[in-house]
Amino acid sequence: MLISVGALALDAALCAGLIPRYGTAGAAAASSAAMLAALCAAGIYLRARFGPCLPVRSAVRVGAAGALVHALSRLLPASGPALVAKFALLCPLYLLALLLLREADARDLSRLRAVIGRRSGGGAV
Repeated sequence: MLISVGALALDAALCAGLIPRYGTAGAAAASSAAMLAALCAAGIYLRARFGPCLPVRSAVRVGAAGALVHALSRLLPASGPALVAKFALLCPLYLLALLLLREADARDLSRLRAVIGRRSGGGAV
C-alpha cells in the first residue's frame, strides 16, 4: 500500500512539473516514470522479504529475447489487421529466441502445447 501511495504522490508531482510544459506527453512520461519507480520499489521489497525469485541470468536472457523482438517489431510497421499478422510472426520468433538462448527447453514447449491444447478444446495433457 505504501508503494502505491508513493507512486501516486510521485506521479502527481511529476505531472505538476511536466504537464504545463509538455502537455499530454508530459503526463504520459510522468505516469511512466512513477510506475517504473513503483515497480523498482516493489521488486526491492519482494527481494528483501522473500529472497531472489528470478536468477539474474534468466532476467538477462528474457530481456535480450524481448529486445530482439522489439527491434524486429520496429522494422515491421503495421496497423489494423496487419498488426495481428505482425504479432503472429513475432510471437514464434520470441519463443525461438528463448530456445536459442537456452532460457526455454523441451519441457517448456511441452507445457505450452498442453496449455494451447486445453484452450482450444483438445484436452491435451
